[in-house]
Amino acid sequence: MEKILTISGKDVTFLIEPEDVYHAKSKSGAVMSSHMLETFKNSPFAYQQTTLGKAPYVDSKAYAVGTAAHKMILEGGRAFSEAYNTTTGPINEKTGKPYATTTKTYKEWLEDNSDGRIRLNQSDLSLCLSMSEGVKRNSNAVNILEEGEPELVTRGLAYDVGTCQICTDWLSPKYGIVDLKTCKALRWFESDAKKFGYIRQFAFYRRVLRDVTGIHGWPFYVIAVEKEFPFSCGVWKISEAAMDAADAQNEKTFAMYAKCAEGNEWPEGYEMMRVFDA
Repeated sequence: MEKILTISGKDVTFLIEPEDVYHAKSKSGAVMSSHMLETFKNSPFAYQQTTLGKAPYVDSKAYAVGTAAHKMILEGGRAFSEAYNTTTGPINEKTGKPYATTTKTYKEWLEDNSDGRIRLNQSDLSLCLSMSEGVKRNSNAVNILEEGEPELVTRGLAYDVGTCQICTDWLSPKYGIVDLKTCKALRWFESDAKKFGYIRQFAFYRRVLRDVTGIHGWPFYVIAVEKEFPFSCGVWKISEAAMDAADAQNEKTFAMYAKCAEGNEWPEGYEMMRVFDA
Protein backbone atom coordinates (compact mmCIF):
# COMPACT_ATOMS: atom_id res chain seq x y z
CA MET A 1 0.00 0.00 0.00
CA GLU A 2 1.35 3.43 -0.93
CA LYS A 3 0.95 6.85 0.66
CA ILE A 4 1.88 10.00 -1.27
CA LEU A 5 2.75 13.12 0.71
CA THR A 6 3.71 16.56 -0.60
CA ILE A 7 6.90 17.68 1.16
CA SER A 8 8.76 20.87 0.26
CA GLY A 9 6.59 21.09 -2.85
CA LYS A 10 7.56 17.60 -3.97
CA ASP A 11 5.32 14.49 -4.09
CA VAL A 12 7.03 11.69 -2.16
CA THR A 13 5.82 8.09 -2.18
CA PHE A 14 5.96 6.09 1.05
CA LEU A 15 4.92 2.52 1.78
CA ILE A 16 2.62 1.16 4.46
CA GLU A 17 3.28 -2.50 5.27
CA PRO A 18 2.95 -4.95 8.19
CA GLU A 19 5.70 -4.82 10.80
CA ASP A 20 6.67 -8.47 10.29
CA VAL A 21 7.10 -7.95 6.54
CA TYR A 22 9.25 -4.88 7.13
CA HIS A 23 11.57 -6.60 9.63
CA ALA A 24 11.83 -9.79 7.56
CA LYS A 25 13.43 -7.88 4.68
CA SER A 26 16.33 -6.59 6.77
CA LYS A 27 16.78 -9.77 8.82
CA SER A 28 17.22 -11.71 5.58
CA GLY A 29 20.03 -9.36 4.53
CA ALA A 30 18.09 -8.19 1.46
CA VAL A 31 18.13 -4.58 2.72
CA MET A 32 19.84 -2.73 5.55
CA SER A 33 17.97 -1.20 8.47
CA SER A 34 19.29 0.92 11.33
CA HIS A 35 18.76 -1.99 13.74
CA MET A 36 20.69 -4.43 11.58
CA LEU A 37 23.47 -1.89 10.98
CA GLU A 38 23.82 -1.52 14.76
CA THR A 39 23.84 -5.32 15.08
CA PHE A 40 26.69 -5.42 12.57
CA LYS A 41 28.58 -2.65 14.38
CA ASN A 42 28.43 -4.61 17.62
CA SER A 43 29.25 -7.96 16.01
CA PRO A 44 29.63 -8.72 12.29
CA PHE A 45 29.27 -12.41 13.21
CA ALA A 46 25.91 -11.79 14.92
CA TYR A 47 24.74 -9.88 11.84
CA GLN A 48 25.72 -12.71 9.51
CA GLN A 49 24.10 -15.36 11.71
CA THR A 50 20.89 -13.31 11.85
CA THR A 51 20.72 -13.05 8.05
CA LEU A 52 21.20 -16.83 7.86
CA GLY A 53 18.23 -17.34 10.19
CA LYS A 54 20.40 -18.75 12.98
CA ALA A 55 19.78 -16.07 15.60
CA PRO A 56 17.47 -17.20 18.43
CA TYR A 57 13.96 -15.78 18.45
CA VAL A 58 13.42 -13.42 21.36
CA ASP A 59 9.80 -12.96 22.42
CA SER A 60 10.11 -9.74 24.40
CA LYS A 61 7.04 -8.76 26.39
CA ALA A 62 8.42 -5.25 26.84
CA TYR A 63 8.80 -4.90 23.06
CA ALA A 64 5.22 -6.09 22.50
CA VAL A 65 3.84 -3.57 24.99
CA GLY A 66 5.97 -0.83 23.42
CA THR A 67 4.49 -1.66 20.02
CA ALA A 68 0.97 -1.43 21.48
CA ALA A 69 1.79 1.92 23.09
CA HIS A 70 3.07 3.23 19.73
CA LYS A 71 -0.19 2.20 18.11
CA MET A 72 -2.31 3.95 20.75
CA ILE A 73 -0.23 7.14 20.98
CA LEU A 74 0.53 7.68 17.30
CA GLU A 75 -2.52 6.22 15.56
CA GLY A 76 -5.28 6.79 18.08
CA GLY A 77 -7.98 4.78 19.81
CA ARG A 78 -9.76 3.54 16.69
CA ALA A 79 -6.62 2.06 15.10
CA PHE A 80 -5.65 0.59 18.48
CA SER A 81 -9.05 -1.12 18.85
CA GLU A 82 -8.80 -2.55 15.34
CA ALA A 83 -5.40 -4.06 16.15
CA TYR A 84 -5.90 -5.14 19.79
CA ASN A 85 -8.57 -7.08 21.69
CA THR A 86 -8.67 -5.67 25.22
CA THR A 87 -11.63 -7.55 26.70
CA THR A 88 -11.20 -8.98 30.19
CA GLY A 89 -10.96 -12.55 28.90
CA PRO A 90 -13.04 -15.74 29.09
CA ILE A 91 -15.69 -16.07 31.78
CA ASN A 92 -15.72 -19.00 34.20
CA GLU A 93 -19.27 -20.41 33.96
CA LYS A 94 -19.11 -21.72 37.53
CA THR A 95 -18.23 -18.37 39.11
CA GLY A 96 -19.54 -15.93 36.53
CA LYS A 97 -16.21 -14.10 36.75
CA PRO A 98 -13.24 -13.88 34.36
CA TYR A 99 -10.61 -16.60 34.68
CA ALA A 100 -7.51 -15.60 36.61
CA THR A 101 -4.60 -14.53 34.40
CA THR A 102 -2.52 -17.42 35.78
CA THR A 103 -4.91 -20.13 34.57
CA LYS A 104 -4.37 -22.28 31.50
CA THR A 105 -7.73 -21.18 30.06
CA TYR A 106 -6.77 -17.51 30.23
CA LYS A 107 -3.31 -18.08 28.78
CA GLU A 108 -4.78 -20.03 25.85
CA TRP A 109 -7.31 -17.24 25.29
CA LEU A 110 -4.54 -14.62 25.35
CA GLU A 111 -2.63 -16.47 22.61
CA ASP A 112 -5.70 -16.87 20.37
CA ASN A 113 -5.66 -14.21 17.65
CA SER A 114 -8.31 -15.85 15.48
CA ASP A 115 -10.29 -12.61 15.17
CA GLY A 116 -7.27 -10.95 13.56
CA ARG A 117 -6.49 -8.86 16.64
CA ILE A 118 -3.74 -9.23 19.23
CA ARG A 119 -5.13 -9.85 22.70
CA LEU A 120 -3.80 -7.54 25.37
CA ASN A 121 -4.25 -8.17 29.09
CA GLN A 122 -5.68 -5.49 31.35
CA SER A 123 -2.33 -4.72 32.98
CA ASP A 124 -0.68 -3.99 29.63
CA LEU A 125 -3.71 -1.99 28.49
CA SER A 126 -3.48 0.12 31.63
CA LEU A 127 0.23 0.71 30.96
CA CYS A 128 -0.48 1.85 27.39
CA LEU A 129 -3.22 4.21 28.59
CA SER A 130 -0.94 5.69 31.25
CA MET A 131 1.84 6.34 28.71
CA SER A 132 -0.67 7.86 26.29
CA GLU A 133 -1.93 10.21 29.01
CA GLY A 134 1.67 11.12 29.82
CA VAL A 135 2.28 12.19 26.23
CA LYS A 136 -0.93 14.23 26.23
CA ARG A 137 0.29 16.17 29.30
CA ASN A 138 3.29 17.48 27.34
CA SER A 139 2.29 20.43 25.17
CA ASN A 140 5.36 20.09 22.91
CA ALA A 141 4.51 16.47 22.18
CA VAL A 142 0.88 17.36 21.51
CA ASN A 143 1.90 20.09 19.04
CA ILE A 144 4.29 17.76 17.21
CA LEU A 145 1.68 15.01 16.88
CA GLU A 146 -1.10 17.39 15.82
CA GLU A 147 -0.38 16.90 12.12
CA GLY A 148 1.52 14.09 10.39
CA GLU A 149 1.50 10.45 9.36
CA PRO A 150 2.52 7.37 11.39
CA GLU A 151 4.56 4.33 10.40
CA LEU A 152 5.71 5.27 6.90
CA VAL A 153 8.22 2.99 5.20
CA THR A 154 10.93 4.37 2.90
CA ARG A 155 13.17 2.02 0.94
CA GLY A 156 15.86 2.81 -1.60
CA LEU A 157 19.54 3.40 -2.34
CA ALA A 158 21.35 5.19 0.49
CA TYR A 159 24.90 5.64 1.75
CA ASP A 160 26.02 4.63 -1.78
CA VAL A 161 26.09 0.98 -0.67
CA GLY A 162 22.76 -0.58 -1.55
CA THR A 163 19.12 -0.64 -0.54
CA CYS A 164 18.29 0.62 2.92
CA GLN A 165 14.94 0.90 4.66
CA ILE A 166 13.39 2.90 7.48
CA CYS A 167 9.98 3.10 9.10
CA THR A 168 9.43 6.50 10.66
CA ASP A 169 7.26 6.56 13.78
CA TRP A 170 5.85 9.94 12.77
CA LEU A 171 6.49 12.21 9.80
CA SER A 172 5.38 15.78 10.30
CA PRO A 173 5.20 18.44 7.56
CA LYS A 174 6.21 21.03 10.20
CA TYR A 175 8.59 19.17 12.51
CA GLY A 176 10.11 16.58 10.18
CA ILE A 177 11.06 13.13 11.49
CA VAL A 178 9.72 12.19 14.91
CA ASP A 179 10.64 9.09 16.90
CA LEU A 180 8.71 7.82 19.92
CA LYS A 181 10.72 6.09 22.64
CA THR A 182 9.61 4.49 25.88
CA CYS A 183 12.04 4.57 28.78
CA LYS A 184 12.27 3.72 32.46
CA ALA A 185 13.04 7.28 33.56
CA LEU A 186 13.44 10.52 31.59
CA ARG A 187 16.43 11.55 33.72
CA TRP A 188 18.36 8.65 32.19
CA PHE A 189 17.13 9.08 28.63
CA GLU A 190 20.18 10.90 27.28
CA SER A 191 22.52 8.26 28.70
CA ASP A 192 20.22 5.54 27.28
CA ALA A 193 20.46 7.25 23.89
CA LYS A 194 24.25 6.91 24.02
CA LYS A 195 24.13 3.37 25.39
CA PHE A 196 21.77 2.03 22.73
CA GLY A 197 23.07 4.07 19.79
CA TYR A 198 19.84 6.01 19.28
CA ILE A 199 21.57 8.93 17.56
CA ARG A 200 23.10 6.60 14.95
CA GLN A 201 19.60 5.26 14.32
CA PHE A 202 18.24 8.78 13.92
CA ALA A 203 21.07 9.75 11.57
CA PHE A 204 20.36 6.63 9.51
CA TYR A 205 16.70 7.65 9.19
CA ARG A 206 17.58 11.18 8.12
CA ARG A 207 20.20 10.01 5.62
CA VAL A 208 17.90 7.46 3.98
CA LEU A 209 15.13 10.04 3.62
CA ARG A 210 17.61 12.51 2.14
CA ASP A 211 19.16 10.04 -0.29
CA VAL A 212 15.86 8.52 -1.42
CA THR A 213 13.73 11.68 -1.66
CA GLY A 214 16.42 14.21 -2.54
CA ILE A 215 15.07 16.49 0.20
CA HIS A 216 17.71 17.86 2.59
CA GLY A 217 17.46 19.50 5.99
CA TRP A 218 15.17 17.03 7.80
CA PRO A 219 14.87 18.09 11.47
CA PHE A 220 14.61 15.29 14.02
CA TYR A 221 12.64 15.21 17.27
CA VAL A 222 12.30 12.51 19.91
CA ILE A 223 9.29 12.09 22.16
CA ALA A 224 10.22 9.96 25.17
CA VAL A 225 7.68 8.72 27.69
CA GLU A 226 8.25 6.81 30.90
CA LYS A 227 6.83 3.29 31.20
CA GLU A 228 6.65 3.59 34.98
CA PHE A 229 4.85 6.05 37.27
CA PRO A 230 4.54 9.02 36.89
CA PHE A 231 4.66 8.32 33.12
CA SER A 232 6.19 11.70 32.37
CA CYS A 233 6.94 12.73 28.78
CA GLY A 234 9.80 14.81 27.41
CA VAL A 235 10.74 16.10 23.95
CA TRP A 236 14.24 16.45 22.53
CA LYS A 237 15.38 18.09 19.28
CA ILE A 238 18.51 16.34 18.02
CA SER A 239 21.21 18.87 17.11
CA GLU A 240 22.75 19.03 13.65
CA ALA A 241 26.21 18.45 15.15
CA ALA A 242 25.10 15.26 16.88
CA MET A 243 23.39 13.99 13.71
CA ASP A 244 26.39 14.76 11.51
CA ALA A 245 28.76 12.99 13.90
CA ALA A 246 26.50 9.94 14.03
CA ASP A 247 26.15 9.94 10.26
CA ALA A 248 29.95 9.84 9.96
CA GLN A 249 29.98 6.85 12.32
CA ASN A 250 27.41 5.10 10.13
CA GLU A 251 29.56 5.70 7.05
CA LYS A 252 32.52 4.03 8.78
CA THR A 253 30.31 1.09 9.77
CA PHE A 254 29.14 0.71 6.19
CA ALA A 255 32.79 0.71 5.05
CA MET A 256 33.48 -2.13 7.51
CA TYR A 257 30.38 -3.93 6.25
CA ALA A 258 31.52 -3.68 2.61
CA LYS A 259 34.89 -5.15 3.57
CA CYS A 260 33.32 -8.06 5.47
CA ALA A 261 30.86 -8.79 2.66
CA GLU A 262 33.59 -8.69 0.01
CA GLY A 263 35.76 -11.24 1.84
CA ASN A 264 32.82 -13.11 3.38
CA GLU A 265 34.55 -12.80 6.74
CA TRP A 266 32.42 -11.92 9.75
CA PRO A 267 34.55 -11.49 12.90
CA GLU A 268 33.12 -11.37 16.42
CA GLY A 269 35.41 -8.50 17.39
CA TYR A 270 37.21 -10.27 20.20
CA GLU A 271 39.69 -12.37 18.26
CA MET A 272 42.69 -10.57 19.75
CA MET A 273 43.72 -11.13 23.35
CA ARG A 274 43.10 -8.04 25.46
CA VAL A 275 44.74 -6.61 28.58
CA PHE A 276 42.53 -5.39 31.42
CA ASP A 277 44.38 -2.63 33.26
CA ALA A 278 42.06 -0.85 35.66
